[in-house]
Amino acid sequence: MSDPAAGVGGRATDVRRMAFDDNALLAVLYGHHDRHLVRIEQLANVQLSARGNQLAIAGTSEDAAVAHKAIAGLYERLKRGLSIEMADIDAAVKQIKADATEAEARLQKLKQAGGESWAVLSGALAESRKTFDQASQKAWETLKRASAA
Repeated sequence: MSDPAAGVGGRATDVRRMAFDDNALLAVLYGHHDRHLVRIEQLANVQLSARGNQLAIAGTSEDAAVAHKAIAGLYERLKRGLSIEMADIDAAVKQIKADATEAEARLQKLKQAGGESWAVLSGALAESRKTFDQASQKAWETLKRASAA
């Protein structure tokens, strides 16, 4: 485990803190010699620091969120009386990363659709403005001819 205050690779660091209400489960959650925490650090690209019933998670905002969700899910699993193994750690982090990637892809599609909708709307507004200006010009010319006669 690392010092979360040190930052991660020179990138902006987000530090999240978790507190646990059942210290007996922490030994299982953290793993023998903190090996579960070390694995989460490796997979999520974060730094974890445990003190008592509290855990600090440092990394980029996205990486810290992945680790936080994985740890929270694993802790809930332990609270339900289930065990966790290294494969569970791997699966939890990988699933959360996959979910985040899928959510980002959906967000990008929505942004693209919004941009396309805005382009169509802008084009329609420009065409409407052009038609309005032409009609206004014709009405003005007709009014000038009528008042000259």
